[in-house]
Amino acid sequence: MTFLNPFLLFGLIGVAVPVLIHLLSRRTARKVEFSTLEFLRNLERKSMRRVRIRQLLLLLVRMLIIACVALAMARPTLTGVTAGDARGATSAVIVLDGSYSMSAGRDGVTMFEKAQDRAREILDTFAAGDEVHLFVPGGAGPTRTEGVRDPGLIREAVDGARAGQGAADLAAAVREAAGVLADARHFNREIHVVSDFQRGSWNAVEGDAGLPESISLFLFPVERGVVPENAWVEAVDYSGQILEKGSPVELRTTVAAGPGYPAGEVEVEMEIDGTVVDRRRIDLGPASRVGLTFRETFAEDGLHFGRVTLRGAAGLPADDVRPFTLGTARAVPVLLVSGNETVKRYLSAALSPEGATAGTFLVVPGDSRALVDATPAEAAVIVLADVERLSEDELSGLKRYLSEGGGLLVFPGPSTDATAWGRSFLPRFLPGTFTDLQVREDGIAVTRLDPTHPLFALFREDEGGLSEVRFTRTLQLKPQAGTTVLAWYADDDAAVLESRLLPGRVLFFTSSPDPAWSDFPLTGVYLPLLHEAVRYLSQTGAKTAQQLSVGEGATVRLATIPEGAQVTLRAPDGDTRAVAIVPGPAGYSLELPVADQSGFWTFETARGDTLAALAAGIPASESDPERVAPNEVQDQLTGSRAAVLEGADGLSRRVREARIGREIGQWFLWAAALLLGLEMFLAARQSGPGGTAPAAAGAAGAR
Repeated sequence: MTFLNPFLLFGLIGVAVPVLIHLLSRRTARKVEFSTLEFLRNLERKSMRRVRIRQLLLLLVRMLIIACVALAMARPTLTGVTAGDARGATSAVIVLDGSYSMSAGRDGVTMFEKAQDRAREILDTFAAGDEVHLFVPGGAGPTRTEGVRDPGLIREAVDGARAGQGAADLAAAVREAAGVLADARHFNREIHVVSDFQRGSWNAVEGDAGLPESISLFLFPVERGVVPENAWVEAVDYSGQILEKGSPVELRTTVAAGPGYPAGEVEVEMEIDGTVVDRRRIDLGPASRVGLTFRETFAEDGLHFGRVTLRGAAGLPADDVRPFTLGTARAVPVLLVSGNETVKRYLSAALSPEGATAGTFLVVPGDSRALVDATPAEAAVIVLADVERLSEDELSGLKRYLSEGGGLLVFPGPSTDATAWGRSFLPRFLPGTFTDLQVREDGIAVTRLDPTHPLFALFREDEGGLSEVRFTRTLQLKPQAGTTVLAWYADDDAAVLESRLLPGRVLFFTSSPDPAWSDFPLTGVYLPLLHEAVRYLSQTGAKTAQQLSVGEGATVRLATIPEGAQVTLRAPDGDTRAVAIVPGPAGYSLELPVADQSGFWTFETARGDTLAALAAGIPASESDPERVAPNEVQDQLTGSRAAVLEGADGLSRRVREARIGREIGQWFLWAAALLLGLEMFLAARQSGPGGTAPAAAGAAGAR
């Protein structure tokens, strides 16, 4: 027997209360001898013996009443063989794996359909009054049905569930189920997991602290020991390249197969903007991965939609296609403002080398007066290098330019008036303060950077790069709220900073390409870093192309509100819905909460223009059919308190055998009621004629 509210057993202390009252209410009479009453002594002894017995019995009954009430409040429950054939009320969560891998099957029956059959058999073990929840992680449609006391309603939810195209974190689902059961009322608390036990769904279980002792875990593997045949397109990658009209782009593709895949030849097809541009045949064997590179030169600017498709591959069909999107543009127009001829020459040569036709920027030199009327359409990025100071009109024009989504790259230099910049530029565009000009004859290097920032996508902190550059003069800038440091010198001073106060971004380098300040232009990192900085800044007003996995969400940033102030989200199946334009401190944003289908998701204006295109692919972890043994999950989560149940034969019986238990608190309440009636009867006898006479005789004898 166990107790569901064991702390209330402290109520048993109340059993001592009647004893204390009895002891404190006893009266001690003074003994006085009367010879005339001597003949009553024998009668008094017999009567007092009966009174004492009745008093002790009354005391015992009162103690038992308090004990029964305390035990009932502690909710005693019989378990194991002591419960006989009884079943206790149950609170349970059924976790039905709805991930993409459950779509595999044999003979026209998917594993998800078999999992639904198992879930129905589990529901047969519940009765009215049991509390049942249903989780369908990774499923299409509703993924959670809150606890109800009618298993029939959960059965309807199971019948209506569908497998999705995303991944399922079953370890997280089990932890969430345990949290739901933590406050459950019933003694039996169970989690039932029905899954194919694909390893990718259980990666997070490693290092898990396990489930509470009060929760039983049942694991139901579907098609255990059967590894489906499957091949899939794992990835299409074009990172680290200049995506520009007329420039060749390498599309690096990976094709993979599971351990049960039969060796053979498959065809890989590359399609861009609805046209097949290339086909390759490759040999694919069990547990293999094959990389191949497609090359394409885009003749038009804008967003492009592509697919890599496997032809003739066995297994699940949806992951035979990997969609991707990318955006190309003309050479980025750059307005270069600098009064330092040396710096201007270094920057122009890096951005637009003489004689180059592709992969370059359109550099237009100008003076600071050009800032007054600058627009992102004419100059996607403005570079200010060693500019002494800016007038109010120029600052106002720069603010208007950044508000429209233009990008700004700033280098100080020997001519820069730090006091004027600190008073006029920093408060408006880059919150912070200049403190000093640091001079280091031996130079200082950048030793730390933010590796997650797109600016440093081509660099790694532990490999040359910025650490090879020697900066002999730097402006010491202390950032304030609104300014982010992206790279640091060896003394922890800021080397590169960014601000997003306006829709357009601002990048500020605290040193200069001037040879008097650094050897930056003479190092191998100069050209790629400068190109990355300008490319990064030019994307603030550009159309967005993004890759994600089914089950993930995305945020699209906008510099300005689209014409008409209406945006529609179009799903891969053609369904559309209106999307709210959310204002923020750095422009506007559009939200895709969850991509629940593979294919292209597009944000479109009222005129039909595409603002952003997102390609959602099947998660590679769901395509890989590798399995984890249910016993491994059992040992990690509960040890001996879990049961792995395979097959349909006797499933209901085996679940019920593990669930035997009965609350017997009501027994104690009935016992307390009966004892209360007995107490009232004994108390009435004690105070009635049959109870007072002997007491009076005893008192007279004492006198």
